Amino acid sequence: AFKDNLSLSYGFLTGIFKVAQESLFSGLNNLSVNTIPDDAYDQYFGFNQSEVHDLLSYYGYSEKEEQLKQWYDGYRFGSQEIYNPWSVINYVAKGCIPQPYWVNTGSNETLGKVLSNAPRTIRDNLYSLIQGGNISVVINPNMVYRSLMDDPNYIYSLLLVSGYLNIREKELLENGSYLCQLAIPNKEIATVYTDEVLNYLIKHGIVTNDISERIILSIRNNNVHLLEEVIREYMTNSMSFYDAGSESFYHGLLLGLVAIFNNQYIIKSNRESGNGRYDISLLPKNNEQPGVIIECKWNKNLTEHQLSELAQDALMQIDDKAYDSEMIHANIKTIIKMGIAFSSRNICIKSTTEKRE
Repeated sequence: AFKDNLSLSYGFLTGIFKVAQESLFSGLNNLSVNTIPDDAYDQYFGFNQSEVHDLLSYYGYSEKEEQLKQWYDGYRFGSQEIYNPWSVINYVAKGCIPQPYWVNTGSNETLGKVLSNAPRTIRDNLYSLIQGGNISVVINPNMVYRSLMDDPNYIYSLLLVSGYLNIREKELLENGSYLCQLAIPNKEIATVYTDEVLNYLIKHGIVTNDISERIILSIRNNNVHLLEEVIREYMTNSMSFYDAGSESFYHGLLLGLVAIFNNQYIIKSNRESGNGRYDISLLPKNNEQPGVIIECKWNKNLTEHQLSELAQDALMQIDDKAYDSEMIHANIKTIIKMGIAFSSRNICIKSTTEKRE
């Protein structure tokens, strides 16, 4: 279509991967390629802040601007902040009800395949992303699809161009690649990660349906002994003695387990509330359901008594730092507070329940 076509002035090839050009002869050449980190045309890939502001104002939803930003903003093309246009349009058309509109337009096989084939280090990075963290990786804008088979780290480039990651910061390297700080763009994409991570855990037998059901029952009923039993069983079946080397490891473990509550709760991690940042919060979508605040702590080689004291310290921190402020403001009537302490495969949970009129 393009080669030696006198009727064609110029043309565009669009997609998420660069076209591979391999030929001994003159074929498709002299292309100008623009990728996500490039500044050229960066304002044309979605709605920018000004356009979203005008759109909400036109339809009388100006007060929803912050909510829309949390759910559908977060993308960056070049130097331009971009909103997902499909999600924005559906959000406004449905009366500003926040839901994952874009991710439901097709399957999420990309992320599922990444989890199934990725080595442990990459899966750990994905768990870190779910907690709201950033990861530093090198992004090669010249990657083609088959490169994934050559280097698993190209998975990050795949997730970036597929819309599952966003560039927070970038630095151009001498070889034309970019050193990037990547993060999950927004709440809409965060729901995909929690769903797909849970599907991966169940599919590979790390979390069984039986474990999922018992976790739901234990947390909803504040059954500390059952929850300890379930988590201990999960750790025995899934982790090596040498895996457990930091509090963030157990934080990610808990976050993966509570992902099953995604339909009933807004799951938050490392967010500010009161006078600090709690570890995990399960904010019920129906305020008649109990809310849950989890603070986890870790130390190595603890005795049973020391582990119990550490769990009590975690529980006291929830009150000392007023982590329940967010739930009180949301008028949650029952708040379950859990201090969970880990040491290798040992666990202790201390819990209290606060009921408000």
